[in-house]
Amino acid sequence: MTRLILCSTLAAVLLAPGPTQAAVTAASEESAAADSETSASELRLSRVLTVLKGSSILIEHAASVGHIDDLSPEVSRSRSRTVVGSLLAQVTKKFSLALQFGAVQELTPTDTTRPLEILFDDLHLDGSYSLPSPKEGPLTWAVGLGIDVPTSKASQSASLVLALRPTVGVTLTAPVLDGLSFTYGLSPSPRIHRYTTASTLVPYPCSPAAGCESGTTTDFGARNTAMRVAQDFSFSISALAERLSVTASLELAYSKRYGKSVSPRWSEAVLSNEANAGGDPVLLTSTFVLDASFVVQETVGLSLGLWTPGGLSPTGSYYNPAFNRHSQVYFDLTFYPIDGWLRRRKLAGKVEVAE
Repeated sequence: MTRLILCSTLAAVLLAPGPTQAAVTAASEESAAADSETSASELRLSRVLTVLKGSSILIEHAASVGHIDDLSPEVSRSRSRTVVGSLLAQVTKKFSLALQFGAVQELTPTDTTRPLEILFDDLHLDGSYSLPSPKEGPLTWAVGLGIDVPTSKASQSASLVLALRPTVGVTLTAPVLDGLSFTYGLSPSPRIHRYTTASTLVPYPCSPAAGCESGTTTDFGARNTAMRVAQDFSFSISALAERLSVTASLELAYSKRYGKSVSPRWSEAVLSNEANAGGDPVLLTSTFVLDASFVVQETVGLSLGLWTPGGLSPTGSYYNPAFNRHSQVYFDLTFYPIDGWLRRRKLAGKVEVAE
């Protein structure tokens, strides 16, 4: 009896009608359509991310080295950590956009911020357009416009509303190793503030016996910069299939401050006396950078360098622009997550990377 039931069941299975050819074809077409839709979606994503190639996350650690053994009040040892995110968009072959935002944290005791306070930088938006140049020529030209939005404490203290940075730059390249280049840039930057001086409220030493109230503050803010004109000079050489590069750059910035306000106490002759630091000279500052960078692969880059700010010293003379008590050495680790994603997908052969 059991054998009869098993035979009947087996016969039913063997004689059951199978799927028609139309059903098989329909299922195959649905699977192919799904695969095609997935590939098309991944290709669209690849094309979008290709536009954003070069976007990066930079982590920097820096330490002061120029103070040597000088422990005067004008200088202090410092160590800091900086994180900067940059989103790049190559809109066309000639036009690109960049959005950058960062923050710095001082790792040493300081008297200007709270311990280990994270200080945000201004938000920078830059656009650049490459001008037509002779094919295969050594000269390339570009113009750009940058906008600084006051998200930092320093800019907010200075009541900055907006800073514009129109730029023009020219690069001359020579066929030495993988390229020896010289770049010159000029950027006249108007700065718009609500007030002509920065707000730096500090306690005013007084005594009730002298007829003033304890806790009174006064504002010793300096006049804000109305116009800043910067000139950039840069030399760079690359080797090892452009994976290694060494760059030396110098920025000279000329700052024109807002005019003096009328004082009910001091005459214009006293305020404008150069010996009284009351004239209106153009302030000159400089920034020198010596940097060596190495691209480990498409996704990671390393750089080591020296950064030196320069300008007037407390004695009225100028600091050495290449190395002084404010010099810092830095080590940068830069990640390119979008480039890494595109590289991994291309190596896996899962999607055609749009060029």
